[in-house]
Amino acid sequence: MQDMEKKWFKLFIFSMSVFIIVLVIVARWNVTLVEEVKKSGTERKSLKKYIEKIELLGKVEKIYIKDTLRQKAIALGFWELTAEYSDKYTSKEKQDCIQLIVTTDEQHGHKGFDAPLIFAWLEKESKWNPEAVSYAGAKGLTQWTDYKAWKILVSMGYPGYEKELILNPAVNLAGGLLYLHGLMNFWEWKGIKDQDLILTYTLQSYRWGSENTEKLYNLGEKANNPDNQHISWILSRREYWKEKLKYWIDDAQILAEKWEGKKDVLIDY
Repeated sequence: MQDMEKKWFKLFIFSMSVFIIVLVIVARWNVTLVEEVKKSGTERKSLKKYIEKIELLGKVEKIYIKDTLRQKAIALGFWELTAEYSDKYTSKEKQDCIQLIVTTDEQHGHKGFDAPLIFAWLEKESKWNPEAVSYAGAKGLTQWTDYKAWKILVSMGYPGYEKELILNPAVNLAGGLLYLHGLMNFWEWKGIKDQDLILTYTLQSYRWGSENTEKLYNLGEKANNPDNQHISWILSRREYWKEKLKYWIDDAQILAEKWEGKKDVLIDY
């Protein structure tokens, strides 16, 4: 009887040992499984972030490439427009002018104050001749009268009127763009919402003054003014340059061919 009890006791102990071992194995397997699940979840998150990062870099690269192509197209436009008076610009002045146009295009292009507008505006004002003098005595790329020259140069930090500065294409362009942007801000402050109307008023204010423009248009009512053709030409010509820049940007091969051989006179982006 005692032997039987001993056998049953040993069997019980053995069974419990096996059960405990199985529990330990199952517990460890569960822990491992949970860890693997956590690990795989972490890896999935890391992979997702990595993919998102790659996609973001791809987008940034596309934007960078697009911006670079536009900069090159703007530089080509400048080269084409200034070809007749190329000898009147130093290499540094050419590069400074291109940079001014590119920067304005990047910062204010969304308002319509872009490279195509600048190209058309300067074609009409001076034909890109930095030494141009009008019948009324306005001088330089952006055609400053003596009073306007003094006003702009002082606002740029210069002591006052200096003919040498007026005929410097980079200084003249910088001042003209600054003045034009100030006029845009003026008309926005006046409450004009329509962007095309702001551009029209801005160009007319540059030519005739903001007070005269207000009288001519009475803030919306177009007057019978034959000089409106001057502004209409600029805005129409702007569309031409928009299409031309787009054509160069869209066809990288043509852009590359046109760019070749002109790097010495264009800013190296």
